Amino acid sequence: MDSTDHVQQAAFQQRIARISQARYGVPEQAVRQNYMENLAYPLSFIGAALIGALSVFAARYIRFQLGAGSIAGEGADTLMIMDVVAASAAGLFLKMIFRIRSQHYKSAQTVGVLAMVALMHNAVHSAPRVFSMVFSPEWVEQVQTSTEPKTAIFAGYMIPLSGAPAGADGAENAGSGSDGPRFIVLQNGG
Repeated sequence: MDSTDHVQQAAFQQRIARISQARYGVPEQAVRQNYMENLAYPLSFIGAALIGALSVFAARYIRFQLGAGSIAGEGADTLMIMDVVAASAAGLFLKMIFRIRSQHYKSAQTVGVLAMVALMHNAVHSAPRVFSMVFSPEWVEQVQTSTEPKTAIFAGYMIPLSGAPAGADGAENAGSGSDGPRFIVLQNGG
């Protein structure tokens, strides 16, 4: 009986040694490669969102060159829909060029497209000199006079992102008959 216990004990110890070697014996190069793959996955979402945002920028630049309207004012809703369609098509084209098969990419790109459509005028307010060089000083002036900084544009309404914008009068002025921006003022409580 002693010899069988000894043989079983030795076999058990060998199994434990193999398991711990497989568990802790991972080469350092494999760990580095796995780390880079894990880092690349979340960065691909950020990259897809940036591609979506740059697609909107490119669509608006092309629209500017064709003289087809602004990002605010009369008919801006229709033009924003055209921006979304053009930017989505550009993103789909890039997806085909780079052979990206993930559906997560399309979702992140859509987030980038929608964010840029709603928020690009804030970038114009923040860096008017840069946008004047790319578009034109007249275009920048039109965007600055027809929109307010720190707002999001959705369906022709400007939604303040931090506090009340400078042009808001504390009430929704959609029916005021003016051609200026219309605001939705968000209130806490009731």
